[in-house]
Amino acid sequence: MCIEYRIEKESRPGRGPYRRRSLEEKRRIVEQCLRPGASVAGVALAHGANANLVRKWIAKYRAGEYGKPGAALLPVSVRAEPALKPATGEAVVFPRGHIEIELPAARLRLHGRVDAETLRLAIGCLSR
Repeated sequence: MCIEYRIEKESRPGRGPYRRRSLEEKRRIVEQCLRPGASVAGVALAHGANANLVRKWIAKYRAGEYGKPGAALLPVSVRAEPALKPATGEAVVFPRGHIEIELPAARLRLHGRVDAETLRLAIGCLSR
């Protein structure tokens, strides 16, 4: 796979030349950094960029300055379940729950009772 990058170099008085990258290229580099297991320093080095500069790009990307917001709000629908009234002396039986969440790269299906911390970790891992 061959990827070509167009890099413009500019000279400034008192400093050496520096590279000016397009927003598309910055966005592509940032998205590589945000992949699970990616190293910001490693991706920056592979593209000939300074890791601290790439970290600034990541902050701008998450703030939505590169055309894509870091996180989007998703529509949620809540269905009311009938209230359970236990009979005298009987244990309350909770119905099995079902949660289905579709993300750009995955679909998460949860059945049964799930505690909030487990759900937060699962969504956090899948939304990276």
